Amino acid sequence: MGSKKENEFKLIADLADHYRKLSNEQLLKINQEYSPNWDIKYRKTLNTVLKERQLKISN
Repeated sequence: MGSKKENEFKLIADLADHYRKLSNEQLLKINQEYSPNWDIKYRKTLNTVLKERQLKISN
């Protein structure tokens, strides 16, 4: 079983893979629904995928 840090890294990598499978419209909708209560790691992951697609980041 991996360490907590390894498990967290895997979770973020899986989330990034999931975001990459979504359409631009779906990603922008998630971005618009951003909540300040999100864990910063999840927000940064979304921002990374938006930047990869050269989509506008709001909030």
